[in-house]
Amino acid sequence: MWDRNEGTFSKKYDLSSFTSESVSTIKQNGAGMLFLGSKDMNVYLIDVLKGKLCVVYEGHWSRVTTIYSIPKKDILITISESNIKVWDLEYDECIKNMNEHTSLVVYCKLSARNED
Repeated sequence: MWDRNEGTFSKKYDLSSFTSESVSTIKQNGAGMLFLGSKDMNVYLIDVLKGKLCVVYEGHWSRVTTIYSIPKKDILITISESNIKVWDLEYDECIKNMNEHTSLVVYCKLSARNED
């Protein structure tokens, strides 16, 4: 882990025990919490300070390539090459599944509109 402000290396974490496949994307969510998107089609929420797996978000049809969180909301968006899922982090469940893509999903842009 790198300190962005200082530009210094702070700590190394071994994440291999949480997923048997390669990690394809990482999203930090608060102090010591990481979302890992994997080639095994899952997203893992890891408490790296405790070394604990908290939640596994399942259901993608191909490797997870991108993870977005919504500021001030308990919402997570995960993207694979074939579908997009929206997760309610309070209940750890998928609330929207977008599967009607006819080609690979390669990019998603979140609106800059802020709705508090």
